[in-house]
Amino acid sequence: MPTIYFSGRKLPDQLRQQLGQLGHHIIGPFEQGLAVGLATASENVESIEYIITVGTAPPSEVSPTVLKRLPNLKLVACLGSGYECLVPAIDFFRNSGIYATHSTDANSSCVADQCLALVLACTRRILQGDMFVRAHLWDNPTKAFVAPTLQIPRGLGELKIGILGLGTIGLKVAKRAAAFEMQVGYCNRRKRVDVNPEYEFFDSPLALAEWCDVFAVCLRADSSTFHIVDRAVLEAIGAAGFLVNISRGVAVDERALVQLLKERKLAGCGLDVFENEPVVDEELLGLGLETTGDLGPSVILAPHRGGWTSIARRNMCQAVVDNVQSVFLGQGPVSPIPELR
Repeated sequence: MPTIYFSGRKLPDQLRQQLGQLGHHIIGPFEQGLAVGLATASENVESIEYIITVGTAPPSEVSPTVLKRLPNLKLVACLGSGYECLVPAIDFFRNSGIYATHSTDANSSCVADQCLALVLACTRRILQGDMFVRAHLWDNPTKAFVAPTLQIPRGLGELKIGILGLGTIGLKVAKRAAAFEMQVGYCNRRKRVDVNPEYEFFDSPLALAEWCDVFAVCLRADSSTFHIVDRAVLEAIGAAGFLVNISRGVAVDERALVQLLKERKLAGCGLDVFENEPVVDEELLGLGLETTGDLGPSVILAPHRGGWTSIARRNMCQAVVDNVQSVFLGQGPVSPIPELR
């Protein structure tokens, strides 16, 4: 019976059921991770042939040092489209013959939906309006919901959105933003000739930030994009601009973001991801809660659930099953990570 190790918080019931029906034995996660579990687990861990992990897992969990201790390992499959935990081991995968896969396009639509939800929520101060109503302040003539300079927000049709990373998700964000009559610009490794020619191309994140009103981070995060949105880029977005991040927290210098929000050098942000998630900066947690007087920055925080809708979850689980079964049958992976295609 093939053994699968799961490295994550909780294996979705659908995935556990599907793999079990196919005759796979699932173990893990070990409390102290795979590296320690190899030495202390009562299970025969050397029988592990497949690992299921998530992109946000610590790279040490699937490092070459750990994987080399599994002589029968055939595949490491990421549940979801992100796979940054595998990037440091790319050369190992390439040279060892062990496959590495992800769920490609399984959740791109719902992540793009989340991006637009965050854009609307922070630009229209949805959270602060909700708190204002719940606090019974709406009918109080002595309370002003907004400071004088913030009384009338701009509609999306008045705003320009700059998309950092026009891949699968970024392109879906662009199409949704255009439907809201936003002007669309983007920064990519290269200009795309297969997209709407009205999308304006910028050759650097800084140039994009200087142009747009809403800066949306949609790129894949790895070592090459660590803090690609640094203080200079954040400052260029400007005091009337907004940052939205549905990529990975490490793509943004979070300390610089917090400082600029406190200094009112950014109008606000919508974040589905954080640099040290699930731990969130305490100062960031305290921003955006004002409901009267000077409202301060508009800050919307979400617990990295942009990619988790019912259909996306089914698609991601099915992608893992398809990859495991294809490798099990000797046919190779269905959706290898791009670096190994």
